[in-house]
Amino acid sequence: MQYLKARFPCLIFLVFASACSTIDYSRDWKLEWEADMSGERDDWHLTHGTFRNNLSGFHPRNVEFLDSLLALNLNYVPDADTPVSGAEIRTAKAYPYGLIEVRMKAAKGSGLISSFFTLKDPARPGNEIDVEIMGKNTYSVLTNYWDASGRQYPKTRNTGFDASEGFHHYAIAWAPGKITWYIDGKRIRTARKNIPEPGHLILFNLWMSANHEWAGHPDRSALPARAFYKDLKFYLPK
Repeated sequence: MQYLKARFPCLIFLVFASACSTIDYSRDWKLEWEADMSGERDDWHLTHGTFRNNLSGFHPRNVEFLDSLLALNLNYVPDADTPVSGAEIRTAKAYPYGLIEVRMKAAKGSGLISSFFTLKDPARPGNEIDVEIMGKNTYSVLTNYWDASGRQYPKTRNTGFDASEGFHHYAIAWAPGKITWYIDGKRIRTARKNIPEPGHLILFNLWMSANHEWAGHPDRSALPARAFYKDLKFYLPK
């Protein structure tokens, strides 16, 4: 691209390097808002377009607002200019430092990317924070961020579960000089250098990558595919 509690005991330490470090909501965070995922259209912008290395053009028709649930669809459309049609949605306003959390169920299939991320300016590279589930291996998660110059800092972790089989909490805690990523309330990564500037949109997308080495060979037999999102929350630091 540019292209969140606890459910696991400390026994999972071998999977998560900092498995016993959890989000402390009562001490550190104050809930600012919960997003309506059922179709408050003024809160959202539906993308129409694409970006480099994206085989799937985004179209608003592929975004579904269900009952407190957001579904993003990826389809094969053989007669279209872009034969794979994907989906992206972003908040209509930008947000400062804070904790962003969502429950996500990813899509499965080589070449497919289900993501939850933040971005300062969709028209310019840099200043982005990512959570990406690669459809080629839904037992792992890619965390990444892009600094103001457009340099990226990716890391992949095994999770011990299949992200396409059920919902899990994914969270990004973002503060001056620090980003921490969580899965199901457990810390999986902290970054402290070249942290992006505040004032980011919150985005979700489902797409097919042209980067075979990174995402795997695109598998059109996996289409149609869907990724689901719910319980989006934003917290400010106390």
